[in-house]
Amino acid sequence: MKHSTTNVKRSNQLWLKAGTALCFSLSFIWISAAQATPIKKQEANSANPAVHRLSSEELVDLVGPIALFPDDLLALTLEAASHPVQIVSANRMKRKKQREQTINTQWNEAVVSLINYPEILEMLDRDIEWTERLGQAEEEQSDELMQAITQFRNEAHQSGNLQTDSYQIVSVDDNQVTIRHKNKEKIYVPYYDHKKVTKRQSRNVYHYYPNAYPVYYYPYESSYYFDRPFYLSLIHISEPTRPY
Repeated sequence: MKHSTTNVKRSNQLWLKAGTALCFSLSFIWISAAQATPIKKQEANSANPAVHRLSSEELVDLVGPIALFPDDLLALTLEAASHPVQIVSANRMKRKKQREQTINTQWNEAVVSLINYPEILEMLDRDIEWTERLGQAEEEQSDELMQAITQFRNEAHQSGNLQTDSYQIVSVDDNQVTIRHKNKEKIYVPYYDHKKVTKRQSRNVYHYYPNAYPVYYYPYESSYYFDRPFYLSLIHISEPTRPY
């Protein structure tokens, strides 16, 4: 699939909007919220004081169903959640026969990427009100949302339910938990009960869907592999590298 330079630039611009927020907790480089708060979001909050702000407990509960996704899938899901109407349309399209499926060129690149991960797309569409709240929180309370993800991941890891396994690598550095898929060419999408995964269990509560999917992040080809976590590569507009 070929894409013009304009499309790639537009993709980078769209990811820059959400990317700054993603820097806070899901990478090997952790910076303070005070230094990284997006100016535009600060202005938006000041201009719209009536926006309901969720408490830290509410944010942890809100982000729980996706907080344990591998970092790159988490970044895609957070960005796509800001486009709930497109998610609904994309999932309806995905349910059609393959020859009848047509991708809308106006859809956000994150939404297009999630078409490759139907379980995630279906989850977002199934509870669209939750998806809308997730997207609003990412835009209005990005700092607190990243802190909620960090808290949820730490609790899941400390409970013994989030560990390195055959499908992904879990790393902890200064209480920051990163999750990366092991295979550079394919990925297994996890699923779990977010009400149970942060507490010690007698049985495994962290599972994977049986189908593995090629690693693919529109507009990049599936043969590309980023030398840093996906969201950081887009935030800094670095060029993708070939698999090694």
